[in-house]
Amino acid sequence: MNLDAYIIDLMSRVDCVPLDYFFEFFTHLGDYGILYVLIGIIFLFFKKTRKTGLTILLSMIFCGILGNLILKPTIARVRPYNMFDLALKVTPPKDFSFPSGHSYGAFAMAGSVYFAKELKSLPFFVVATLIAISRIYFTLHYPTDVVAGILMGLILSYISNKIISRIHFKQ
Repeated sequence: MNLDAYIIDLMSRVDCVPLDYFFEFFTHLGDYGILYVLIGIIFLFFKKTRKTGLTILLSMIFCGILGNLILKPTIARVRPYNMFDLALKVTPPKDFSFPSGHSYGAFAMAGSVYFAKELKSLPFFVVATLIAISRIYFTLHYPTDVVAGILMGLILSYISNKIISRIHFKQ
């Protein structure tokens, strides 16, 4: 049994209602990237956080294109709950597993805050980590899906910050 399958097997055996509620809250924070886009838009209204808002929104566009339109359909990895015929405690996603969209969205937002250097980023990274863990907890993703999503989100937020920094400071 590989490490991905082993961890999914462990998660499928967890039966703890308080943890279910805890992680369900965090997993739904990442649904459809709505929270990230909303935060990016709100940040645009304030001069102090405008660069962060632009970076978040650009990184969300990059994540959507690379993750949802290119990688997920190309790699077409079956989700763990389907692969191992596991019962779900949350509504099943309709797309493929790799990479984790919740993870790349959450870490693109946290990375955007970090790279823009306008706000303290630790709270964003804590929430992003809990969102990512929730995806494994509910057997919606393999750990490697989540790790790939984290790396993708951080890389795309770094690239977005570089682009926004060049545009933002030319004005």
